[in-house]
Amino acid sequence: MGEKYINLDYQNMKRKAREISGHSFALGFQVYKLLLLKDSVKRNWDSPASKVFIAKLDKYIEELRITSKKMKETSDLIEYVAETIYKTDLDVEEKIKQL
Repeated sequence: MGEKYINLDYQNMKRKAREISGHSFALGFQVYKLLLLKDSVKRNWDSPASKVFIAKLDKYIEELRITSKKMKETSDLIEYVAETIYKTDLDVEEKIKQL
């Protein structure tokens, strides 16, 4: 039975986590812009069609908010796992040196 190692590029994982976090932020900004659009529609368009539009927009905004939140949580988890594995690897290396 041979030794098992986790081959992990920590810097790449952290870079990918930051990338996902950036996309989450960008998506959040798009939600903000949609909220501005919704406010404008409410002020300037009063008809049955506008109410349907706003209802659909509300649903879409909520889906985007959820997606953005999940992306941020995923980013945070990736960064946490990478950091935990990195620290564990350093601890193992230090213990091996002490043998």
